[in-house]
Amino acid sequence: MGHAFEPLSYAVWGACIEVQRQLGPHCMEVDYQRALELALAKRGLEFIREAEIPITFDGIEVTRRRVDFVIWDDVHTLLLETKAAQAIKPEDQEQCLLSGSPALRVKWSDASSMVTCWHASQYL
Repeated sequence: MGHAFEPLSYAVWGACIEVQRQLGPHCMEVDYQRALELALAKRGLEFIREAEIPITFDGIEVTRRRVDFVIWDDVHTLLLETKAAQAIKPEDQEQCLLSGSPALRVKWSDASSMVTCWHASQYL
């Protein structure tokens, strides 16, 4: 069964695959992010790169965290965290989990880049 933000995540995943195929596995994280900006814009997706998101308690902002991308369409918003590393560590997903927003994360380290989807409510 799909999830409510599936059309948006599908478009973002397609952009990530395109970047991975064209750049290959050996670039720096910032290179993938710059290319991803172009791929997202080509798909007509709106985004903010290196966005600060609020973390709230009882509706009051207690801190802010930075995420690589906030991407949205007419209906949904999701967060995207990118990593150019051999593995994604548990702490790499924390800012997405704290936000409560649907999120994707991508690892750009080898030919089989990994993207996983989750929603913060699954962890609360």
